[in-house]
Amino acid sequence: MLRDMSTQLQHCQDTLGALLSYGRTTFDSGLQSMALDVFVREILDAFGARRPAVPVTLRIDTAGRVPSVRHDLALRQGILNLLGNAADVSPAWVE
Repeated sequence: MLRDMSTQLQHCQDTLGALLSYGRTTFDSGLQSMALDVFVREILDAFGARRPAVPVTLRIDTAGRVPSVRHDLALRQGILNLLGNAADVSPAWVE
């Protein structure tokens, strides 16, 4: 139980640190674009650290090049929340 609390506190600290860092860099330089699959993979890695027991499958179907997306922390957090909600409903598998 203490280990779980420590892990969750570390996630909170990481998120707050990322928000502060994001605020500084966004204010100074604007948002940067990255490939959608890289953006989503980073989010899935963060989700896997939070919920390691929930298997997640990523499938991106696109014709041609993978589209790019702006590295937006609000979008990242929204997708993490969506994955968390999906895992709450279906802890055995999320695609």
